Amino acid sequence: MIKKIDIMGIGLDNYTVRESMRQVENYLSNDVLNTIENISMQMLIASETDPVVHNVISELDLSVIGEKEILKAADADSMQRVQETEQNDFSYEFYRRIERNKRSIFVLGQTEEDVQKVKAELQEAFPKLILAGEYALENCVGNLDAVINEMNATTPDVIVSILPSPLQEHFFAEHKDKMSATIWFGMGELGVHGKKHGLYHGISFTKAVGPAAFVTKVRAILLRDTGATLSPFNSFLLLQGLETLSLRVERHVENALKVVKYLESQPQVEKVHHPSVSDDPKQQALYAKYFPNGGGSIFTFEIKGDAQKAKDFIDNLELFSLLANVADVKSLVIHPATTTHSQCTEEELLDQGIKPNTIRLSIGTENVDDIIEDLDEAFKAVQ
Repeated sequence: MIKKIDIMGIGLDNYTVRESMRQVENYLSNDVLNTIENISMQMLIASETDPVVHNVISELDLSVIGEKEILKAADADSMQRVQETEQNDFSYEFYRRIERNKRSIFVLGQTEEDVQKVKAELQEAFPKLILAGEYALENCVGNLDAVINEMNATTPDVIVSILPSPLQEHFFAEHKDKMSATIWFGMGELGVHGKKHGLYHGISFTKAVGPAAFVTKVRAILLRDTGATLSPFNSFLLLQGLETLSLRVERHVENALKVVKYLESQPQVEKVHHPSVSDDPKQQALYAKYFPNGGGSIFTFEIKGDAQKAKDFIDNLELFSLLANVADVKSLVIHPATTTHSQCTEEELLDQGIKPNTIRLSIGTENVDDIIEDLDEAFKAVQ
């Protein structure tokens, strides 16, 4: 994925939301003002005739593409980036990070109505977010320095600007040296959250039904998404399966631990990722605490070689089924990098512990000797 794109002579960042959040975490630990802004096509057009807008966008620490049309214009409209942009995922994840890190924000807007609307959206979506203060420029009767003084007096970690462009860029350019914060986020008029994070037909459950908000949301959203009840036949199958669940889990675990032991001794295996053989003392302690009788029938290992070696190994398995689901009665195998995680970048794959030679196993309840023999034959076939 292209990380930097050029539009109208301006270099824009094209990070995924995950990558952008790493930048945000770094900014929160800095003592200097770091600048972030949502970029629209209208702003880019304005930058051609307005040098202030051009300079502000060009000097941003992190530019967030706010419209899919920009991605298309730069031929960088991958499915992941278009989806993240359409759903405004960056803003949502940004406020989640601020809330989780217990940092405070100051909301700056043009009108009182705009400020109160965004403030209400933030409080609804992020109830633990610390709001240090807010200010509407329409209330300023004197020098704008008074606005900066009031803003700094609240000692916010993040200044959130919802000013329209180009007012937002001009305000920042004029007053950036006077701001006391670690992040300036020019959110503009894009909004707090997008489609998948929005409310139910615009309804605020806490405001509409008060104490019954949670159960109403469960009925309105989960009932809609999953249905009211299981069908009678599916209920019967579920109850039948529950009767032997504990026995099957015991067999899953017993088999898995024996397979892990076998793979650990297999010279063609580079690394086995299972808590029972982890080198991390913390993982070992957690495993002993939560799985005293053993656990984890789904795990990964790396075969010595490349992605093709991993695929060849999988193709030579007879007992294992090539399926992406897990925890089946039968043993399953998959190559994560080209299936379940195929939309991830190379950097994202490594961040999640997935290499080109990673193979995921879900150990079933078959006779363990048959499972190990199948693995052994596959190893022999790819020697």
